[in-house]
Parts: sequence; C-alpha cells; structure tokens
Amino acid sequence: YTYASRVKPAQRAGTSIEASFEQTLNSLEYLAVPKHSKKKEAAMRYVAFCLRPDRQAAFADALSFAPNTHKGFELSSAEAKKFMPDMNKPTNAYVDDGWWANNYVNLQKRYTEWMIV
Repeated sequence: YTYASRVKPAQRAGTSIEASFEQTLNSLEYLAVPKHSKKKEAAMRYVAFCLRPDRQAAFADALSFAPNTHKGFELSSAEAKKFMPDMNKPTNAYVDDGWWANNYVNLQKRYTEWMIV
C-alpha cells in the first residue's frame, strides 16, 4: 500500500517503481474554517480559491491527487491523470467518513486494549 503522491517523486528521483490502480482505497480531503475564526471571510475566500478548477488542476498536477471538481479533472494534465484512480471502478473502495465518525471512539479503545495485551 502506498500513496500515488509518493510514487511520482520516487520515479522522478530515478527509483524503479510503478503503481497499480487496479484496486484503490480512496478518501476525501477537507477544507474547513473554524466556526469562530477571526478572519472568516478571508478563510472562505481562500477555500473558494482552492476549489477553483484551475487551482484543483494545478494541485493535481503537482501532487497527483484527484481534484475535488469535475472541471478540475478536465483541466489536469495527461501525466497527472495517469496517477488518478477511476472513481467509477467497482474494485475501488472508499473510506466511509460517516462510519468512522460514529465508531472511532469505540474502535480506538478496542485497538488500544488489543495493543496492551
């Protein structure tokens, strides 16, 4: 298991490594503004800037992460798209953030108890 964003720099550095996208585990990335932020308007402008399709494409080209917008994907380079999973592929799995939100505390407790034993 690895992140595509780790494979690409390794390849540029001359490492003989390839990534397979036959089966991927995908999760979402979030941008958030704290509720009582002193600079809420500036923060919201920054979030809006980051979500612009051209910025999403630039982010994808730099880090090989899939953009959060369809237009960002369209604007991404062919090279970056080689490192993006097909989000419609049935063999790909998605991290269910809602499930983790509901179960994290109990699972963390169980994991800690298991590690102690």
